[in-house]
Amino acid sequence: MANILPMKIINQKTPHLLIDKQKAIRNLKKISVKYRNSGIIFRPHFKTHQSLEIGKWFGTEGVEKITVSSVTMAAYFARNGWNDITIAFPFNIYEYYDIAALAEAARICLTVPSPESARLLADICVTDIDVMIEIDTGDGRSGTEWDDFDTIKSCTDILNSNSNINLKGLLTHSGNTYKAKGAGEIKSIYINTVEKINRSRSVLGITNLLISVGDTPSSSVVTDFGNIDEGRPGNFIFYDLMQNSIGSCNPEDISIVAVCPIVDIRRRAGTMVIYGGGVHLSKESVFIDNRPVFGLAVKLHEKGWDFFPGNNFVTGLSQEHGIITCSGNLLNSYNIGDMIGIIPVHSCLTANLMGEYYLFDGTRIDHL
Repeated sequence: MANILPMKIINQKTPHLLIDKQKAIRNLKKISVKYRNSGIIFRPHFKTHQSLEIGKWFGTEGVEKITVSSVTMAAYFARNGWNDITIAFPFNIYEYYDIAALAEAARICLTVPSPESARLLADICVTDIDVMIEIDTGDGRSGTEWDDFDTIKSCTDILNSNSNINLKGLLTHSGNTYKAKGAGEIKSIYINTVEKINRSRSVLGITNLLISVGDTPSSSVVTDFGNIDEGRPGNFIFYDLMQNSIGSCNPEDISIVAVCPIVDIRRRAGTMVIYGGGVHLSKESVFIDNRPVFGLAVKLHEKGWDFFPGNNFVTGLSQEHGIITCSGNLLNSYNIGDMIGIIPVHSCLTANLMGEYYLFDGTRIDHL
């Protein structure tokens, strides 16, 4: 078998994730320096990696404030020294007492998307806690629409009615940048986002409200962040096929790959079957060449991976099966039992499913 990794890695018999630490650190330095030079708070989203060890890489770059997507994740990082945490997910009243206990040991900031959510929190909150109002500036996922000024004002009034609550600011996620077609469109969406959320703040007339914006595409391509106070990107530490396809990173910036055994080769069909399906890669897709793809095959070697010529995409997934449609002579270069790398479409989801990482020296890195 010619296409295998060193024994330290090959001892992992099932699909697993490899990180090119040098690339990941390079990505981190690039983004952290950009925020630092802009005088803007860098509060990276840790839902991408969910790892204490990788969190240390951020700490080395001076990061002290972080974002997470769940109370469980907040508790995981708070137990291990992180004490300024924004939970960038709508407040869930059923977790209030867990949040209150957490707030005794760390500075916790919650997110409320509506007056109803604000009322639930205001009626029960007996612990000092920070709160951000979530504003929908175009993504359409959650939050109050940026120009629904009466509703936003209602949120502020309800939150201010409870002296335990510190209304910290307005928060938005420009998830619509993930549907952009190129860096120019990403920049246009970002400018529009900043204009909208600043208009929301202006109408409220509360000048000391912090403006928090978070998405990797904007953080990667925008050179002037404009009138914001805080940035919350996360995916940039790894990047992925989606980020590359929309123009927010180059292929050489991607720092994570799934390692999958080849379990069948169907030469007449021009496909190979890998042990690496939806439960490993997720079923998130991007459209390339007018078809959905679920990953990109790459050639693994002892120090990283190389890109094959042509298009060698994962074009089908079931629970454990992945189907790579091959071009050129790729099929003739591999045998059943070889290992092949897959660049994931969405590294956050793939990392969450895999649950751990390895470096190329065999070091294992735990995941929440």
